[in-house]
Amino acid sequence: MCHRRWLDPDHRFRTDKHSFDGTEEHRSAPSPPTGSDVSRQLEALNETGDGPWKKKSIFFSLPYWEHQLLRHNLDVMHIEKNICDNILGTLIGQEGKNKDTYKS
Repeated sequence: MCHRRWLDPDHRFRTDKHSFDGTEEHRSAPSPPTGSDVSRQLEALNETGDGPWKKKSIFFSLPYWEHQLLRHNLDVMHIEKNICDNILGTLIGQEGKNKDTYKS
């Protein structure tokens, strides 16, 4: 499946014919798409439903998402805030923030 392309050029698995499919990998890794490229692909998803994407994540709506180098990483600040809100809401019994319910 060409996953060895992302290894370092001098990695021993690139030329190991016995461990994989009997071939050597000499191609370089493809360049990752930019945030603008991914945004255009996602716009096409809404129109045609084609491409490598199946759905549009809510993280793509963040204003800074397109400019991050690692767009697949989750935003730690928002996750910490949500967890803190849920724990404090449960401890003090705050309505709407309480996760100590029958459904939970």
